[in-house]
Amino acid sequence: MFIPLPIVIVVGLILLVMIAHIVRMSRRRDPLLDASSLAARAPLATIRDTPPGAPSATLTPEVELQVRALVEGGRWIEAVKLVHQVTRLDLKRSKELVEALG
Repeated sequence: MFIPLPIVIVVGLILLVMIAHIVRMSRRRDPLLDASSLAARAPLATIRDTPPGAPSATLTPEVELQVRALVEGGRWIEAVKLVHQVTRLDLKRSKELVEALG
């Protein structure tokens, strides 16, 4: 069975690129999944017992660690959502608070 040399070269290059991509992706570490990270040991954020109409601009230390870990991992939107959920601030102020932490 004869396979033309250019086809063998192209298939080999594709395999090398795929293997390099897999190796590169396996080396990336998610700060949220890193066992040594403090954020991984922090409990999940819960909504504090504040009335629905009373927003609060303060974060608990656990939530602040989670927000910093999300920002370090490049997950800005999730960090803003978390701050919005916990503090009940509007999205603009939540974003400003996350930017101040990051």
